[in-house]
Amino acid sequence: MEPIFDKLYQFTYKIPGMSLDCHQYLLLRDPAILFSVGSADMARDFLPKVKELLAGRPLKYLFISHREWDECGGLAVLHKMFPETIVICSQNAAGNFKFNDYDGKVIACTPGQPFTDGGLELDFLPYPVEPHYNLGLLAYEKNSGVFSSADLFLKGGNTAGVVEECDWKDLVDAIPENFLNMGPQQPRTIAALRAINPNFVAVGHGPCFICK
Repeated sequence: MEPIFDKLYQFTYKIPGMSLDCHQYLLLRDPAILFSVGSADMARDFLPKVKELLAGRPLKYLFISHREWDECGGLAVLHKMFPETIVICSQNAAGNFKFNDYDGKVIACTPGQPFTDGGLELDFLPYPVEPHYNLGLLAYEKNSGVFSSADLFLKGGNTAGVVEECDWKDLVDAIPENFLNMGPQQPRTIAALRAINPNFVAVGHGPCFICK
C-alpha cells in the first residue's frame, strides 16, 4: 500500500446509499497515530490493514475530532484489536464514549493545548460542531505538516486517493458562513485555521489537498 502523502495512509469506505466517501488516516510517525476510526463496519474493514502497515509497532494514539457515528462508531472494535491505544479527543467527547461501549484510555484536550510525544507535535483547533456548539477538535501535526480536517472540506463523489493542489489561504477563505452549523463560534475556528500553514490537508469526506 502506497502513502497518499509522506508516511500518511488513507483508508476509504463508501457510505451505502450516498455519493460520499469516508476516509480514515494512519500517520506512521514515531509514535503512530490514527485519525478517525469510522463506524464499526469501517473499523472491521480497515484496521487489519493498519495492523499490517504497523508491522509490529504499536498504534499509540487515535485522534477523534467529534462524536459522530462515522468518526468514532468503531471505538469498541479498535479497543479489541489495539487495547493499549490512547484516544485523544475533546473534553465533550471524552465524557460520552461510554455510549460507544469504550472504556479504554482517553486524553481530553482543548484548543490551543500543545501535545508532544516523540516525533508527534499536535496543535488542536476549535471545531464547534458538537451539540449546542460544544467544541470538537481539529488536529494539525506540525512535524509532518498534516492537517486532519474532519468534515470541514466535505465534498461528495469518488474521492479515494484524490489529491488537489490548493492555496491554503484561499481554501480557508472559501468556507461558507455558518458552515456545518458552526454558528457564532465559526470566526474563532477561521482565525485558528489562518494561523497554521499545513503541507497536506487530510479530508474526512472528499478530495485531499496539497498546499502550494
